[in-house]
Amino acid sequence: MSTKTITKPMTSDGAPPIWPPLAHIERKSDGPLVEGKLALCGARLMGIHLNDATKVCTKCVRIAKRELNHG
Repeated sequence: MSTKTITKPMTSDGAPPIWPPLAHIERKSDGPLVEGKLALCGARLMGIHLNDATKVCTKCVRIAKRELNHG
């Protein structure tokens, strides 16, 4: 009798490709943060607040700066 060990992690299809996930910037005027909302760069958000993130999407930062300067 033998035992087989399965080492493949069980993740959903929507799991982020990196961890910790990259933080994006959202428009507060578009309503509350919910899963599927679009970030400034167009990425679909997971609905998780990442206020203390160490890495922020450079596309979102660039768009936010441009909008603030031309606002």
